[in-house]
Amino acid sequence: MRVSYQSLGLMLLCVFFLGMKHPERKFVVVIDPGHGGKDPGAEASNTKLYSHEKDICLSVSIKLADYLAERLPNTKVILTRSSDKFLKLEERVFIANGANADVFLSIHCNTNPVKRIHGTQMHIHGSASPQSVFLAKTLDSEFSKKARRASKGLQDSNSRGHDLFVLQYTEMPSVLVEIGFLSNENEEKYLNSEHGQAVIASAMFRAIRTYRTRFSED
Repeated sequence: MRVSYQSLGLMLLCVFFLGMKHPERKFVVVIDPGHGGKDPGAEASNTKLYSHEKDICLSVSIKLADYLAERLPNTKVILTRSSDKFLKLEERVFIANGANADVFLSIHCNTNPVKRIHGTQMHIHGSASPQSVFLAKTLDSEFSKKARRASKGLQDSNSRGHDLFVLQYTEMPSVLVEIGFLSNENEEKYLNSEHGQAVIASAMFRAIRTYRTRFSED
């Protein structure tokens, strides 16, 4: 059978493309440092010693982004802000949805008039998203068991009595993490320390790694 050069070239091209490995889709994590710019969030008790919520959230978020980039292959990390910049809630949601993210994590610090209250707390929109529930529970477990942080548990829109915009309108599994209470003297000191921020970021990294192992399609 006589095969033309054109047919032979087409056959070789098909073999080439069939033999190629399609690049894996990256696992996309959007990290949202709470507040920023004109919005300080919870304010420091002493600005000569400590930072406002917006600065702590940014510092922890950058640490987490670095851990993910260095230690979790084939991951794309997006920060909604990487500087002291004010962002509307709608802008944060737009960034996450536009990136087709696999996970959205909004990082905040808590405050309470009762100074003795301390610990981490996880927020989701609702239990209809099993992935959000799993991520929130995994984060809580990492904080309480590995990082030895007190846990204030998990809340959704029903238990807290209101919606949180960035959880309500993001289209992927989403958790808002309260990493501690700046109103508590010991916790404020801890959250302002390099060690404390590294421990918090490491706990979140491990939780995201566990989540990816469970749900990623890679």
